[in-house]
Amino acid sequence: MPEEKMRHSFLVIALFAMVLGGCMMMGMGGGMMGWDGQPRSLDIQTPERIVREMIFGDYRLVADFPPLNRHQESLLSLRTHSSNDSLSIALMVRLIITLGEQEEGIEHVLLEEILTPSTDGRYEFSFTPHAKGFYHITFLVEQLGDTNMEKPFILSATQEVKATDMSGQSGSKISTLLIVGAAGMVVMMIVMMGIRF
Repeated sequence: MPEEKMRHSFLVIALFAMVLGGCMMMGMGGGMMGWDGQPRSLDIQTPERIVREMIFGDYRLVADFPPLNRHQESLLSLRTHSSNDSLSIALMVRLIITLGEQEEGIEHVLLEEILTPSTDGRYEFSFTPHAKGFYHITFLVEQLGDTNMEKPFILSATQEVKATDMSGQSGSKISTLLIVGAAGMVVMMIVMMGIRF
């Protein structure tokens, strides 16, 4: 009879180890994998970098619109290139950033500013979005050298910022509950078998 009890105790301990080990592996992976088995990240989708170009005479304007992510700084820039490196031209560049809930529709103006060129002739602005939505970014070139333009050159793009994905955190919490529940079931089995034998 004691040997039979020892065998049952060994089986219960082995079962406990298997259940607890499986649940711990599930819990460790819960933060990285969703319930559908697909990887999760803080950002649902990372938009692509957009580059716009415009050529006039011997000059080429290049506007760079990097991906935008919530609470992360991105550098917006406009630069000029010439077919002759000795050529240079001063610009008056106005930057306008608007935010809308849809790609097309009502937008709210977040920023409108005249940019000052850097030493290498770049017009740059560091921007940090904090809300989700569609950010419409526009560079207006209103002056070339000493010539004011009747119609400014427009280089623009729209970048989308999506909401944070919380599925990884919720999955981790649920996995913890599974571990606790499985451990409780094994303890109850041990107690019931102890009463029986």
